[in-house]
Amino acid sequence: MIMNKMFNIPLSNIINTMPYRPDIAATGKDPNNTAVLVVFSEKDAGRLQPGNYFKMYSDNEELLSSDEAGYIYTVPVKDDGRSATTFRNAMRMPGLDEKQRQAAFADFFGAFNPKMYEFIKDKLNERK
Repeated sequence: MIMNKMFNIPLSNIINTMPYRPDIAATGKDPNNTAVLVVFSEKDAGRLQPGNYFKMYSDNEELLSSDEAGYIYTVPVKDDGRSATTFRNAMRMPGLDEKQRQAAFADFFGAFNPKMYEFIKDKLNERK
């Protein structure tokens, strides 16, 4: 919903699948000749370890198809330290007023959408 409403990504381009074992068949592509590459920030890279299925991605390596292996690619954290954790903390911070929370939302997402703001704020407050 966020991808569609905030960034106008068509619903037909969004596939809801398990992030740690994506279902390539759901994309309409052949799992026997399509590689899987999952991307984590350096902060979250430890959530998935190389093992029987996943391998660390290496430049210039010929990739195996998703029925044989998946690959983990790690990207650096932005220099400004912005992350989902800092966003959640800002949205829950007791001292912030509504305008400051809205500004934190717009800063994180690059735009402000009132409906998505309320949706995310409600979801974050459910998990306090």
